[in-house]
Amino acid sequence: DPESRRILRVIAFAHDTFKHAEHKGSPRDWTRHHSVLAAQFLEKYTDNKIILDITELHDEAYYSWRMEYLYHQYDEGQARLKSLLNRIGDNIQLYYLFFKCDTRTGDKTQAPVKWFEHTIRNIEVVEF
Repeated sequence: DPESRRILRVIAFAHDTFKHAEHKGSPRDWTRHHSVLAAQFLEKYTDNKIILDITELHDEAYYSWRMEYLYHQYDEGQARLKSLLNRIGDNIQLYYLFFKCDTRTGDKTQAPVKWFEHTIRNIEVVEF
């Protein structure tokens, strides 16, 4: 629908804009992750919680998958996924659509999206 498309476009334009400013040292400062910086930037222009939450959390499904399948930290991955789902709430379909679009760019592995589609029961899987 037009409103979902508008929201997704705003997120697409902003979500990775601050990768250059992200803290990548050790230990990692997650308050300076590019997604947090992007959401903080967008707060100057919108108070739309859906836009801000999806922007900030856009990599969380990937991180959950990575913890489970690359690092074999199943409990930690499930806890991270549960936290994501609790925060996203009823906006899970919109989150999924953005996650799928974002994962389809470049040379990213599609395994996290396939995992998400099989794991999350209350989404409508789309093909494009």
